[in-house]
Amino acid sequence: MQLKRNIAILAVAALVFTSPAWGQSASTLLQEGIFIEETVGDLDAAIEIYERIAASAEKDRTYAALAQYRLGMCYLKKGLKQDAAVAFRKLIDRFPMQTERVAQAKVQLAALGQPSSAMVTRQVWSPALDMMGTVSPDGRYFSYVNWTKGNLAVHDFRTGENRDLTDEGTWETPNRFCDVSIWSPDSQQIAYYWIDRGTEGEQLRIVGIDGSKPRVLTSSNVDLGAAAFSAPATPWPREWSADGKYILALVAEKNEKLERGHEDHIVLVTVADGSVRYLKSLGEEHSKRHTKNMSLSPDGRYVAYELQEKHGSDKNDIYLLATDGSGESVLVEHPANDWAPYWTPDGNGIVFVSDRSGSTGLWMLNVEDGKPMGTPTQIKETSDRFYPKGFASNGSFYYGVGKPDSDIYVAALDFETGRMLAPPTKTALRFEGTNLAPTWSPDGKYLAYASRRSSQESYTLVIKSVETGQERDLSPKSLVMGAAQAYGRPRWSPDGRSILVVGRVKDAPSRNNGLYLVDVQTEDFTTLVQDGPEKDPSTAGPRYHVFSNNGKQINYVRGQSIMTFDLKTRQESELYKAETNIYMLACSPDGRQLAFCESSEAVFPNVVMTIPASGGEPRELLRVPEGKTFPWGVGISWTPDGRHVVVGRPGASDQPDELWIIPATGGELRKLTLEFNVRKLSLHPDGRRIAFGRSDADGGDIWVMENFLPVDQSVSHN
Repeated sequence: MQLKRNIAILAVAALVFTSPAWGQSASTLLQEGIFIEETVGDLDAAIEIYERIAASAEKDRTYAALAQYRLGMCYLKKGLKQDAAVAFRKLIDRFPMQTERVAQAKVQLAALGQPSSAMVTRQVWSPALDMMGTVSPDGRYFSYVNWTKGNLAVHDFRTGENRDLTDEGTWETPNRFCDVSIWSPDSQQIAYYWIDRGTEGEQLRIVGIDGSKPRVLTSSNVDLGAAAFSAPATPWPREWSADGKYILALVAEKNEKLERGHEDHIVLVTVADGSVRYLKSLGEEHSKRHTKNMSLSPDGRYVAYELQEKHGSDKNDIYLLATDGSGESVLVEHPANDWAPYWTPDGNGIVFVSDRSGSTGLWMLNVEDGKPMGTPTQIKETSDRFYPKGFASNGSFYYGVGKPDSDIYVAALDFETGRMLAPPTKTALRFEGTNLAPTWSPDGKYLAYASRRSSQESYTLVIKSVETGQERDLSPKSLVMGAAQAYGRPRWSPDGRSILVVGRVKDAPSRNNGLYLVDVQTEDFTTLVQDGPEKDPSTAGPRYHVFSNNGKQINYVRGQSIMTFDLKTRQESELYKAETNIYMLACSPDGRQLAFCESSEAVFPNVVMTIPASGGEPRELLRVPEGKTFPWGVGISWTPDGRHVVVGRPGASDQPDELWIIPATGGELRKLTLEFNVRKLSLHPDGRRIAFGRSDADGGDIWVMENFLPVDQSVSHN
């Protein structure tokens, strides 16, 4: 075998030195591949050559199609039937006009027990009202959250009908809403996670598809009974067993000693009585790594689940856990990010999402008796906003495709009269749909914003010149910038030389979420404030950061406190501690006052306050009626003259947002009703122009992928 390998290497080397068109002369390269395959017998070397030719399809599709066919035949000779099937399908999909090769590929697929037709993808719901649900095993329905009030709802793919299955959802105080949902194997029931901010807490519930026979399976007010749990917790449903007896679930048990405040456990919940069968903890044993997606094999023997490579990492591997307690193994281990495993309907393999090819794609791995067989093969290249939803029983795979939905606009308002001076104009044109959280520079000549260009990447910090329109990306090495929407937009220093961002240092110890100062010219960054050593409110991650007007201090929120950090002495001190939560923060232009929102009773902010920047007693500016809240998505701002505080309020149902202009020293409250929704509002120093993020898309669509599994894998288990 080594001799053959050496001959193959010499043959390829000879080709390199005799043909200046390496990578371009498909005819010569194909002949070399056939020689190595049939005469030398080195299938791996031949596969490398065929893959090179097939990848250059635009240069010569005839030779590329033939190379793709021979690639499939090489896999057959190696006994890798699934890899061969994928190769033949790619031929049919990529080279439909190469009729002779397509016919040959279909013959090979038929011999492998594969569908004779090519893989088909089709859209089944557009625009989808929510993409976080799951598909019913019969492929007819999709469960989701109706976010109008937070109720569990279903969409009928056949009729297009949408209907709520619950009627308790509300965003009034206390909030009640649905979260995760899964289907029973007969498609007649849905198990879902229900959150009640009042007395009922969190619950795992079950309801019929017609809304009948609702019942609570278990709740956070009930001890799960497992010795591993130190406190009551509620299982998040992930998948219903094929026999209908169990629900695979994740328990995120609150544990203040851990860095993320909870410890993950994998459990099985008995459908009949809600009792819990404990399978595994992912806490101390796995260095506090966490998981999200899990799948139960149709025979109930194994759980496939993703797991962080290390705590705080964006990379995941896929593990296999035996439900009988006999052991655990790594199923997919790779330097890439591999996540979201789903068992095929017959249990002979899993599909999962991976970026190992350099872009996001859906991959498949054969599994036999809990062991990987061969290597994963790519089924389909996907977009970055790809959200797998799972299999129907017939082998069709459903998934969501998100639409880039956030852009930055600039408009002009007269805050005194409430009159629109200039309508909103989209200002960030590169990477449309990914831009958010704008902030004006102190001189008003630049606009900094965050750009989320991939669902798997951190934010890119961008600076745009208002005068020239030129944009420049800031990409500090080793700094992962994130949470631009949740924890406050980027903030310029008063001298315009630096920008304050939320982020973490890549590959550093896990507890390094914090505030970092990025130099606009050099792109170097300085660490300012990070999470504390323990998970408690006083050392929680800093958020809602602002500069003082003189640039000597920064203020931010930790838990229920407003903190001050002196940039010279590097000392942190508490300025104000609330009894409840604090949201959003803004410093007045003269640097004397801080404005913020506080929650008096509810989880969400409902009171606007100010406090002297040097410390002292806070003063209430505005309190909205009970049950109403301020959305933190708009933020809080001061007008450049320091006379008013501007906050957002949701408009009436199906109406755009309102801006509330509150006199800082008292006076008449004014409401400005807009014709557009606003996120992360930033006021220009001229007091008239505003920049804000706005969602323009419908969110996404639901698609189905058909005819890509072997015939014996597309079977029903109902």
